[in-house]
Amino acid sequence: MPKINLKQIVVIFFLFSSVLFAQERVSLVDFLQEIENTHDVRFSYRNSDLESEFVLRPKSTLSLPELISFLRSNTNFSYTILNDKNIAVIARGKTTNNVCGRLVGNMGEPISEAYIIDSKVGNNTISDQDGFFNLTEVGVDAILTIRHLGYEEKLIPASYFNDEKPCKNALLNSKIQLLTEVIVQNVLTSGLNLKSDGSLLIKTKDYGMLPGLIEPDILQIVQKLPGIESINETVSTINIRGGTNDQNLVLWDGIKMYQTGHFFGLISSMNPYVTEEINVYKNGVSAQYGDGVSGMLDFKTSQKLPAKTKGGAGINLINADAYLLAPFSKNIGLQISGRRSINNLFNTPTYDEYFKRAFQDSKALAKDNLNPNDNFSSSESFNFYDLNAKLFLDFNEYIKFRINIFKFDNALSIKESIKIIDTDDEDDDEDESKTSRLEQENIALGLEGLIRMNERWRINLNAYYTNYNLDAVNFNLQSNQSLKQKNEVLETSAKANFNYFWNNRINLNFGYQVVETGITNLQEVNNPFFSSSIKNVLTEHAAYSETNYFSNFGFKTTAGVRASYIEDFDEWIFEPRLNMYQKLSPAFSIQLMGELKHQTTTQTIDLQEDFLGVEKRRWTLANGEEFPVVHSRQASFDINYSQKNWIINLTGFLKSVDEITSSNQGFQDQLQFQKLEGKYDIKGVEILIDKKIHDFSVSAAYAYKDNHITFDSLTPSRIPNNQDVKHSLSLITNYKIKNFKFSFGYQWRTGKPFTEPNTDEPISNPGAFQTINFQSPNSSTLPDFSRADFSADYQFFISRFRAVAGLSILNVLDEKNILNSYYTLQTRNNISSIQRIDNHSLGLTPNVSFRLFF
Repeated sequence: MPKINLKQIVVIFFLFSSVLFAQERVSLVDFLQEIENTHDVRFSYRNSDLESEFVLRPKSTLSLPELISFLRSNTNFSYTILNDKNIAVIARGKTTNNVCGRLVGNMGEPISEAYIIDSKVGNNTISDQDGFFNLTEVGVDAILTIRHLGYEEKLIPASYFNDEKPCKNALLNSKIQLLTEVIVQNVLTSGLNLKSDGSLLIKTKDYGMLPGLIEPDILQIVQKLPGIESINETVSTINIRGGTNDQNLVLWDGIKMYQTGHFFGLISSMNPYVTEEINVYKNGVSAQYGDGVSGMLDFKTSQKLPAKTKGGAGINLINADAYLLAPFSKNIGLQISGRRSINNLFNTPTYDEYFKRAFQDSKALAKDNLNPNDNFSSSESFNFYDLNAKLFLDFNEYIKFRINIFKFDNALSIKESIKIIDTDDEDDDEDESKTSRLEQENIALGLEGLIRMNERWRINLNAYYTNYNLDAVNFNLQSNQSLKQKNEVLETSAKANFNYFWNNRINLNFGYQVVETGITNLQEVNNPFFSSSIKNVLTEHAAYSETNYFSNFGFKTTAGVRASYIEDFDEWIFEPRLNMYQKLSPAFSIQLMGELKHQTTTQTIDLQEDFLGVEKRRWTLANGEEFPVVHSRQASFDINYSQKNWIINLTGFLKSVDEITSSNQGFQDQLQFQKLEGKYDIKGVEILIDKKIHDFSVSAAYAYKDNHITFDSLTPSRIPNNQDVKHSLSLITNYKIKNFKFSFGYQWRTGKPFTEPNTDEPISNPGAFQTINFQSPNSSTLPDFSRADFSADYQFFISRFRAVAGLSILNVLDEKNILNSYYTLQTRNNISSIQRIDNHSLGLTPNVSFRLFF
């Protein structure tokens, strides 16, 4: 396959970046549509007023306020900002004689005794008992203010009503609101916001830039936060406050995800361009959610029926993708997306570096260790893709349903050949070949429903079916042996969530969920024949209730409890949740959170060679014996400061997780084959500091953690956890100038623990069944990890399309970081020796991208 070298990458990037466009004359309607697509706003206007109007496109990309100012100066229209999403465009100097309208609430109820005011001339009226009103001699450019004690104030352009018969409806929203207020905006970069429930809200359409990221990969973004990291540099093994990755609950539109990574963990399997927002929880999760004893990541795609067709497409040196949102009618819409690796077209330096990182400890790179004189050869093939479709069904304003389906897939095949030599006749030499393969996929179907009974009652329905498969066939040509392995998860769930809004200070949330999970682990060897298939099924019922309270003094609290019944064990589990927030002043606030949680699914590692040595972890289900139900307790206290472009967040936390086993902790020493049950406890401090100066920002994120695991049957019983990274620091600077954005960052953390052999007697049982004589588990520490990253992008327009060209460089200084080390025993010619195997991080890894939005 053809290669693209680094020089070509740089040339391509600067060709995209240096495109300049002269001013061109475009229709005003087209230009407004471009602004709508770019800034996610909506202009309301009469088509007849604008259809013959033109405007000169500005030479450079402007912000939304700058664009509004430009339009006001260069067109004969007024532009009134009604709210953060809607802008009224009204021709100057025209009048209308009469305005007729009808005011209705969320459930279609008429709104009487509302004030309708034309503040420009002081004209006003009151709606009647059926919600109708009339105003006379109203200017066409007037903005009507509508006020009512029980509803939110609304501004509507008079031209909206237009003296239509029957009178046009206007919808007012009740003042009763959910208590999920954003308290700090734009943490680290734009689009990352802290909420009063303690979670981090990431809005992808507002995302700015972070170092090393060519696109808004959410599972990479969250690793910039204190307390969240991946000690082996993958998105599929994210550690939240020292927990293992299988202790994270990951939801995609309410569907539980059992596969979160492409390239076996190096990039996220969730397409960031169809993800609208993500809520990241380290503690204080609502009682409506079970599972995930360490944390939760809740991904949501667009929930709003698309009003117009829009989409985008892009390519980088790893994959290409495209997405589309389109309305079929005023009640039906569709969202589709797809992404695929591009290595089948050509290889790139970026792909090669990712491939070496992903498969360095696997059979895929075994050919690199072959003796040139051996009669063995091998070749590999790898690809990944994801597909997603979402159907929007709005029966009316009060009943809405969404149907979601997706498939994620990773596939690796390794063809190995051995030459069978005929000593009598070289022409009769034969090649024998076998192909080993590994495929990982997750297919799911989900249904979401929103039913508004009235202004106080809302019902959210959720149901899903998900199927995760990890299949492998491993051939050994030398022994003529094959090993088949399969790990399958089948899960179905149904949930009904009820919200009752008592008043504007109190709302109640309660519901019921049932989940059935089945996990199969299969293993089959042909020579000698051996077969094992283990399937476990659990059914869990849960009822929950919580109360949200808000006071006028800046106090918010959410208190709830979740009661779970595991049918197969006849076991009840009660888990209280508490989240309290108090605003002390305009700048300071404090927060206290606590939760109890449990989970029945975990990932275990039996052998390092399982599944070709690539994806060694397999999902298992609690059985009450070998694999118990995992329980956790966590408490945290936050202090927040936000004023004068300064953001400071300080958090202290305590967490304990019980009923863990040694097989799901990833030991690669004397504990690897032992079946131990224990717990881990962790305490730590997290600090986040962010400062903005105009278009420049700088931030620092630091975390200290003390993380130990306890096995009572072990001596010593308390040892450092495999995820015990004492200190971690992240520094980020962002700068924006005109159409360019730049981001540079530096990450540093102390090394993880590992176990070295005993220096005096490294091998035990000489001459018999030999093993490595290890020191105390996790008594040594790897060298510190450090990495500098860089990103930049340039935005411009190609005709009506917004375009973005981007460049990123991971590990700018090409640091040789060791992520993990372990030891194996090698025997040749009856002589045994110990071999140390080091897993290394990505080296210098450039990437470029180009995207179009329409």
